[in-house]
Amino acid sequence: MNKTTLFCGAATTVVAAAMSLGACRPASGSQDADSIAFAITVYEDSAMSDSCEISQRLLVEYPVAADHSVAADSIRLWLRQLLADCAYPQLYDDAPKPTPFGGSPTDVEAMTRYYGDAGMHQMLEAVKPDPDDEFQWVPMGYSNGLEATVQVQTPRYVTYTTGYSIYTGGAHGAYIIDEETFRKSDGHHMGWDIIDTISARPTLNALIIEGLKEYFSTPDDPNGDLLNEELQFMELIENPDADLMSIIPLPSSAPALTAEGVSFVYQQYEIASYAAGLPSFVIPYDKAADILTPAAKELAGM
Repeated sequence: MNKTTLFCGAATTVVAAAMSLGACRPASGSQDADSIAFAITVYEDSAMSDSCEISQRLLVEYPVAADHSVAADSIRLWLRQLLADCAYPQLYDDAPKPTPFGGSPTDVEAMTRYYGDAGMHQMLEAVKPDPDDEFQWVPMGYSNGLEATVQVQTPRYVTYTTGYSIYTGGAHGAYIIDEETFRKSDGHHMGWDIIDTISARPTLNALIIEGLKEYFSTPDDPNGDLLNEELQFMELIENPDADLMSIIPLPSSAPALTAEGVSFVYQQYEIASYAAGLPSFVIPYDKAADILTPAAKELAGM
Protein backbone atom coordinates (compact mmCIF):
# COMPACT_ATOMS: atom_id res chain seq x y z
CA MET A 1 0.00 0.00 0.00
CA ASN A 2 1.27 3.46 -0.85
CA LYS A 3 0.98 5.78 2.10
CA THR A 4 0.96 9.55 2.16
CA THR A 5 3.40 10.95 4.70
CA LEU A 6 1.40 12.98 7.20
CA PHE A 7 2.55 15.97 9.17
CA CYS A 8 0.81 14.84 12.33
CA GLY A 9 2.03 16.92 15.23
CA ALA A 10 -1.47 17.05 16.68
CA ALA A 11 -0.72 14.72 19.59
CA THR A 12 2.93 15.69 19.97
CA THR A 13 3.98 17.74 22.99
CA VAL A 14 5.99 20.78 22.00
CA VAL A 15 8.30 21.70 24.86
CA ALA A 16 10.42 24.48 23.40
CA ALA A 17 9.68 28.00 22.27
CA ALA A 18 12.06 28.92 19.49
CA MET A 19 12.48 30.75 16.24
CA SER A 20 15.41 29.56 14.14
CA LEU A 21 16.61 30.08 10.62
CA GLY A 22 18.14 27.21 8.69
CA ALA A 23 20.92 27.52 6.16
CA CYS A 24 20.00 28.72 2.70
CA ARG A 25 20.01 26.04 0.06
CA PRO A 26 18.85 25.49 -3.51
CA ALA A 27 15.94 23.07 -3.70
CA SER A 28 16.66 19.54 -4.86
CA GLY A 29 16.68 18.76 -8.53
CA SER A 30 17.97 22.10 -9.81
CA GLN A 31 21.37 23.66 -10.33
CA ASP A 32 20.44 26.07 -13.13
CA ALA A 33 21.41 29.70 -13.03
CA ASP A 34 17.83 30.74 -12.29
CA SER A 35 17.47 28.46 -9.26
CA ILE A 36 15.62 29.95 -6.32
CA ALA A 37 17.50 29.71 -3.03
CA PHE A 38 15.36 28.72 -0.06
CA ALA A 39 15.72 28.95 3.71
CA ILE A 40 13.73 27.37 6.53
CA THR A 41 12.21 29.06 9.55
CA VAL A 42 10.65 27.18 12.46
CA TYR A 43 8.28 28.52 15.10
CA GLU A 44 7.52 26.40 18.18
CA ASP A 45 5.66 27.40 21.30
CA SER A 46 3.62 25.78 24.06
CA ALA A 47 1.73 26.88 27.14
CA MET A 48 -0.58 25.52 29.83
CA SER A 49 -4.05 26.82 30.63
CA ASP A 50 -5.28 25.06 33.74
CA SER A 51 -5.09 21.38 32.71
CA CYS A 52 -5.01 22.03 28.96
CA GLU A 53 -1.74 22.11 27.02
CA ILE A 54 -1.59 24.38 23.97
CA SER A 55 1.06 23.98 21.29
CA GLN A 56 1.89 25.38 17.90
CA ARG A 57 4.58 24.36 15.41
CA LEU A 58 5.14 26.06 12.07
CA LEU A 59 7.87 25.11 9.60
CA VAL A 60 8.11 27.18 6.44
CA GLU A 61 10.62 26.95 3.60
CA TYR A 62 10.67 30.22 1.70
CA PRO A 63 12.64 32.08 -0.98
CA VAL A 64 15.48 34.10 0.54
CA ALA A 65 14.87 37.84 0.85
CA ALA A 66 17.50 38.74 -1.75
CA ASP A 67 15.55 36.95 -4.50
CA HIS A 68 13.10 39.37 -6.12
CA SER A 69 12.19 37.20 -9.10
CA VAL A 70 8.54 37.03 -10.06
CA ALA A 71 8.37 33.39 -8.99
CA ALA A 72 9.90 34.10 -5.57
CA ASP A 73 7.47 36.97 -5.02
CA SER A 74 4.53 34.77 -6.01
CA ILE A 75 5.59 32.02 -3.61
CA ARG A 76 6.05 34.50 -0.76
CA LEU A 77 2.56 35.90 -1.36
CA TRP A 78 1.12 32.39 -1.24
CA LEU A 79 3.05 31.56 1.94
CA ARG A 80 1.73 34.72 3.57
CA GLN A 81 -1.86 33.65 2.91
CA LEU A 82 -1.08 30.08 3.96
CA LEU A 83 0.28 31.25 7.32
CA ALA A 84 -2.70 33.55 7.86
CA ASP A 85 -5.13 30.70 7.12
CA CYS A 86 -3.38 27.81 8.87
CA ALA A 87 -1.30 29.26 11.71
CA TYR A 88 -4.34 30.95 13.20
CA PRO A 89 -6.92 28.16 13.72
CA GLN A 90 -10.58 29.17 13.81
CA LEU A 91 -11.60 27.13 16.83
CA TYR A 92 -15.00 28.75 17.23
CA ASP A 93 -17.37 30.53 14.88
CA ASP A 94 -16.96 34.07 16.19
CA ALA A 95 -13.18 33.90 16.64
CA PRO A 96 -11.70 37.12 15.22
CA LYS A 97 -9.00 36.97 12.60
CA PRO A 98 -5.79 38.84 13.39
CA THR A 99 -4.86 42.02 11.61
CA PRO A 100 -2.79 40.98 8.55
CA PHE A 101 0.97 41.02 9.00
CA GLY A 102 2.18 44.53 8.22
CA GLY A 103 5.90 43.93 7.82
CA SER A 104 8.00 43.36 4.73
CA PRO A 105 6.77 40.51 2.51
CA THR A 106 10.34 39.20 2.39
CA ASP A 107 10.61 38.98 6.20
CA VAL A 108 9.08 35.53 6.49
CA GLU A 109 10.70 34.92 9.90
CA ALA A 110 8.79 37.87 11.39
CA MET A 111 5.66 36.89 9.48
CA THR A 112 5.79 33.34 10.83
CA ARG A 113 6.37 34.60 14.36
CA TYR A 114 3.48 37.05 14.04
CA TYR A 115 0.92 34.46 12.98
CA GLY A 116 2.33 31.84 15.33
CA ASP A 117 1.92 34.17 18.32
CA ALA A 118 -1.57 35.15 17.16
CA GLY A 119 -2.54 31.49 16.92
CA MET A 120 -1.21 30.74 20.40
CA HIS A 121 -3.18 33.66 21.83
CA GLN A 122 -6.35 32.52 20.09
CA MET A 123 -6.02 28.94 21.37
CA LEU A 124 -5.37 30.14 24.94
CA GLU A 125 -8.45 32.35 24.77
CA ALA A 126 -10.53 29.40 23.56
CA VAL A 127 -9.74 27.31 26.65
CA LYS A 128 -9.59 30.07 29.27
CA PRO A 129 -11.53 28.89 32.34
CA ASP A 130 -14.92 30.56 32.72
CA PRO A 131 -15.79 30.90 36.44
CA ASP A 132 -19.44 31.49 35.51
CA ASP A 133 -19.75 28.19 33.60
CA GLU A 134 -19.65 25.24 35.96
CA PHE A 135 -20.21 22.84 33.05
CA GLN A 136 -17.44 24.23 30.85
CA TRP A 137 -15.71 21.50 28.89
CA VAL A 138 -11.98 21.92 28.46
CA PRO A 139 -10.02 19.42 26.34
CA MET A 140 -6.76 17.86 27.47
CA GLY A 141 -4.96 19.72 24.71
CA TYR A 142 -5.08 21.92 21.63
CA SER A 143 -2.40 21.54 18.98
CA ASN A 144 -1.87 23.23 15.64
CA GLY A 145 0.81 22.55 13.04
CA LEU A 146 1.91 23.55 9.56
CA GLU A 147 4.75 22.45 7.30
CA ALA A 148 5.38 23.98 3.89
CA THR A 149 8.50 22.62 2.20
CA VAL A 150 9.91 22.45 -1.31
CA GLN A 151 9.46 19.02 -2.84
CA VAL A 152 11.20 19.66 -6.15
CA GLN A 153 12.63 22.54 -8.18
CA THR A 154 13.42 22.31 -11.88
CA PRO A 155 14.44 25.03 -14.34
CA ARG A 156 10.73 25.46 -15.13
CA TYR A 157 8.77 25.00 -11.90
CA VAL A 158 8.79 24.63 -8.13
CA THR A 159 6.46 22.23 -6.28
CA TYR A 160 5.73 22.55 -2.58
CA THR A 161 4.30 19.98 -0.19
CA THR A 162 2.17 21.41 2.62
CA GLY A 163 0.84 19.57 5.65
CA TYR A 164 -1.62 21.04 8.11
CA SER A 165 -2.72 19.38 11.36
CA ILE A 166 -5.05 20.43 14.14
CA TYR A 167 -6.20 18.70 17.32
CA THR A 168 -8.97 20.21 19.45
CA GLY A 169 -9.76 17.29 21.72
CA GLY A 170 -11.60 14.09 20.92
CA ALA A 171 -10.51 10.82 19.41
CA HIS A 172 -8.11 12.16 16.81
CA GLY A 173 -6.92 15.23 15.00
CA ALA A 174 -7.47 16.35 11.42
CA TYR A 175 -4.83 16.38 8.71
CA ILE A 176 -4.67 18.02 5.29
CA ILE A 177 -1.93 17.40 2.72
CA ASP A 178 -1.57 19.56 -0.40
CA GLU A 179 0.95 19.92 -3.21
CA GLU A 180 1.33 23.22 -5.04
CA THR A 181 3.18 23.88 -8.32
CA PHE A 182 4.47 27.32 -9.34
CA ARG A 183 5.63 28.19 -12.86
CA LYS A 184 8.97 29.98 -12.59
CA SER A 185 8.67 32.05 -15.77
CA ASP A 186 5.79 34.17 -14.43
CA GLY A 187 5.09 32.89 -10.92
CA HIS A 188 1.73 31.40 -11.92
CA HIS A 189 0.27 29.13 -9.25
CA MET A 190 -0.70 26.06 -11.25
CA GLY A 191 -3.87 24.23 -10.25
CA TRP A 192 -6.31 22.22 -12.31
CA ASP A 193 -4.88 23.87 -15.41
CA ILE A 194 -2.28 21.09 -15.20
CA ILE A 195 -4.89 18.59 -16.36
CA ASP A 196 -7.28 18.52 -19.31
CA THR A 197 -10.33 17.64 -17.20
CA ILE A 198 -12.80 17.90 -20.09
CA SER A 199 -11.69 16.08 -23.23
CA ALA A 200 -9.31 13.79 -21.32
CA ARG A 201 -11.81 12.90 -18.54
CA PRO A 202 -12.33 9.23 -19.55
CA THR A 203 -8.58 8.64 -19.69
CA LEU A 204 -8.11 10.52 -16.43
CA ASN A 205 -10.78 8.38 -14.73
CA ALA A 206 -9.03 5.22 -15.79
CA LEU A 207 -5.69 6.48 -14.46
CA ILE A 208 -7.27 7.56 -11.17
CA ILE A 209 -8.81 4.11 -10.75
CA GLU A 210 -5.42 2.53 -11.44
CA GLY A 211 -3.69 4.79 -8.93
CA LEU A 212 -6.28 4.27 -6.21
CA LYS A 213 -6.27 0.51 -6.66
CA GLU A 214 -2.50 0.58 -6.18
CA TYR A 215 -2.92 2.69 -3.02
CA PHE A 216 -5.49 0.30 -1.56
CA SER A 217 -3.69 -2.87 -2.60
CA THR A 218 -2.26 -5.17 0.08
CA PRO A 219 -0.59 -8.61 -0.04
CA ASP A 220 -4.02 -10.09 0.70
CA ASP A 221 -5.77 -7.82 -1.79
CA PRO A 222 -3.33 -7.20 -4.66
CA ASN A 223 -6.09 -5.82 -6.90
CA GLY A 224 -7.15 -3.12 -4.47
CA ASP A 225 -10.73 -4.39 -4.22
CA LEU A 226 -11.05 -2.54 -0.91
CA LEU A 227 -11.54 0.57 -3.01
CA ASN A 228 -15.08 -0.56 -3.86
CA GLU A 229 -15.95 -1.03 -0.19
CA GLU A 230 -14.55 2.36 0.76
CA LEU A 231 -16.47 4.18 -1.95
CA GLN A 232 -19.71 2.47 -0.94
CA PHE A 233 -19.02 3.23 2.73
CA MET A 234 -18.66 6.91 1.87
CA GLU A 235 -21.94 6.75 -0.09
CA LEU A 236 -20.36 8.10 -3.24
CA ILE A 237 -22.45 5.65 -5.22
CA GLU A 238 -26.16 4.90 -4.80
CA ASN A 239 -26.08 1.68 -6.76
CA PRO A 240 -23.63 -0.92 -5.38
CA ASP A 241 -23.30 -2.30 -8.91
CA ALA A 242 -22.44 1.05 -10.46
CA ASP A 243 -19.44 1.36 -12.73
CA LEU A 244 -16.77 2.99 -10.57
CA MET A 245 -15.00 4.18 -13.70
CA SER A 246 -17.77 6.74 -14.23
CA ILE A 247 -18.35 8.06 -10.73
CA ILE A 248 -15.10 8.59 -8.82
CA PRO A 249 -14.89 12.36 -8.24
CA LEU A 250 -11.78 14.41 -8.71
CA PRO A 251 -9.99 15.33 -5.47
CA SER A 252 -10.63 18.75 -3.94
CA SER A 253 -6.88 19.42 -4.01
CA ALA A 254 -5.41 20.16 -7.42
CA PRO A 255 -2.74 17.84 -8.84
CA ALA A 256 0.92 18.82 -8.88
CA LEU A 257 3.98 18.18 -11.00
CA THR A 258 6.68 16.12 -9.29
CA ALA A 259 9.94 14.50 -10.32
CA GLU A 260 8.18 11.19 -10.99
CA GLY A 261 4.92 12.35 -12.55
CA VAL A 262 1.59 14.01 -11.73
CA SER A 263 0.66 13.65 -8.07
CA PHE A 264 -2.92 13.37 -6.73
CA VAL A 265 -4.01 13.43 -3.07
CA TYR A 266 -7.50 12.85 -1.63
CA GLN A 267 -8.12 14.28 1.84
CA GLN A 268 -9.48 12.45 4.87
CA TYR A 269 -13.07 11.31 4.43
CA GLU A 270 -13.13 12.61 0.85
CA ILE A 271 -13.56 9.20 -0.75
CA ALA A 272 -12.70 6.81 2.08
CA SER A 273 -12.91 6.29 5.82
CA TYR A 274 -10.53 7.86 8.33
CA ALA A 275 -8.64 4.58 8.68
CA ALA A 276 -7.77 4.68 4.97
CA GLY A 277 -5.62 7.77 5.46
CA LEU A 278 -5.18 10.14 2.54
CA PRO A 279 -5.42 8.12 -0.68
CA SER A 280 -2.64 9.30 -2.96
CA PHE A 281 -0.78 8.22 -6.06
CA VAL A 282 1.49 9.49 -8.84
CA ILE A 283 0.71 9.04 -12.52
CA PRO A 284 4.07 8.63 -14.31
CA TYR A 285 4.71 11.09 -17.10
CA ASP A 286 4.78 8.37 -19.75
CA LYS A 287 1.16 7.55 -18.82
CA ALA A 288 0.08 11.14 -18.24
CA ALA A 289 0.86 12.48 -21.71
CA ASP A 290 -2.79 12.35 -22.84
CA ILE A 291 -4.22 14.15 -19.80
CA LEU A 292 -1.77 17.04 -19.43
CA THR A 293 -2.47 20.47 -20.84
CA PRO A 294 0.08 21.98 -23.25
CA ALA A 295 1.31 24.31 -20.48
CA ALA A 296 1.88 21.39 -18.12
CA LYS A 297 3.67 19.38 -20.79
CA GLU A 298 6.03 22.29 -21.36
CA LEU A 299 6.80 22.52 -17.64
CA ALA A 300 7.39 18.79 -17.47
CA GLY A 301 9.74 18.96 -20.45
CA MET A 302 7.56 16.73 -22.63
